[in-house]
Amino acid sequence: MKKIKIGIVEDEMIIASVIHDCLQKLNYQVLEPVMSYKEAIEMLYTEQPDLLVIDIRISGKLDGIHLAEYIRENYSMPFIFVTANSDSETLSRAKKTNPNAYLLKPFTHNDLYAAIEIGLNNFEMQKTVNTQTSIVVKDGYAFFQVPLSEILYLISADNYVQLFLVSGKSVLTRSSLNEIKKRLPHHLFFQISRSCIVNISFISKVDKSSVMIKEVSLPISNPFRELIIDQLNRF
Repeated sequence: MKKIKIGIVEDEMIIASVIHDCLQKLNYQVLEPVMSYKEAIEMLYTEQPDLLVIDIRISGKLDGIHLAEYIRENYSMPFIFVTANSDSETLSRAKKTNPNAYLLKPFTHNDLYAAIEIGLNNFEMQKTVNTQTSIVVKDGYAFFQVPLSEILYLISADNYVQLFLVSGKSVLTRSSLNEIKKRLPHHLFFQISRSCIVNISFISKVDKSSVMIKEVSLPISNPFRELIIDQLNRF
């Protein structure tokens, strides 16, 4: 089996050496650590690692979060943050890059192993979600394969969920909203109330009390409003 190739971006060489030796003992293929954004970009191009371990504070004007943003825009690969910074501002910036795992210093051998394995697993799960193109639902005695791109929103009532489609048609399936939600990609569908889930790509407006999908105004509960705005900013 091919070993996972891991790159390290860390400007404290003692810590970089500790991470390097630890990863080698864990039987990963480990590249020589680099210290800056520029060196990390070169590593990505020449070595093509399977995962990066990135310290947020690295040498130069551009930090590890800038590097993570570059990875998200140009590569399909996982990365984890290893950092001593847990303040709210740093965490907020880091969160927007969707790291596959986040590890605070000081950490143990087991902490590092767990973060990498979780990061790799999260990345594989996200790839599966991102390639999902449809959902199969039962309407009466018939089964329908409904493309995700055709679903505007879903509304539950009693033991049924109704899927409203771009075509103007709808599909009624006997299920709970939570059961359907588990089968939908979370980056594309978002719950706005106890009884409604919307397709983010069709949202035209969000105000204090509602979400507009096409010409339909759907009520949004307060706990979901800030969450959906944050999700839209990432979309």
